[in-house]
Amino acid sequence: MKPTTLYILCLIALVCCARNKNSSTESPNADTIATTNSSVELTKLSSEHATPSDSLAAYDGVYELRTESDGVNAKLTLTYKRNSTFEYYWIFRVTGGEVKCQGEQNGSITVAGNRRGFDDRGDCSLRFDFNGLQNGNYVVDMAFEDQEKCKTLSGPCLFSGTYLRRYERK
Repeated sequence: MKPTTLYILCLIALVCCARNKNSSTESPNADTIATTNSSVELTKLSSEHATPSDSLAAYDGVYELRTESDGVNAKLTLTYKRNSTFEYYWIFRVTGGEVKCQGEQNGSITVAGNRRGFDDRGDCSLRFDFNGLQNGNYVVDMAFEDQEKCKTLSGPCLFSGTYLRRYERK
């Protein structure tokens, strides 16, 4: 085999390897919410591609639930105060089809060193996981610890989910 041919084959192999590596790191696992007659299911977005943020204040903003389902409107507004403390406002609505769900809650949370914060109000406890940047968006997972006990929720939906920041709060 000629040295020129060997050189060209090596270049082609390098280009193919680089393409495979880039395509595997650019596409994170997808969240889905499947609307059925009895429930809305959420599978969590993998945070394996997330990077930690240097400052919790960077999470200040308006977030939307990552979903491909029609009729789901869920937003989370985080307002950074100071000393790792946020005020939040959350609203969730599913309309359309036979499934109808809604929830609304606000409060404050203090985030610990592990990037996790809680809002404990008696029976309705919320957990927030601050998962850094992913594809240019800040990512926050929000989960109800025992949603059946929450009086602010109605309908057969799973209200927990992964939220991506769409814009900074002004």
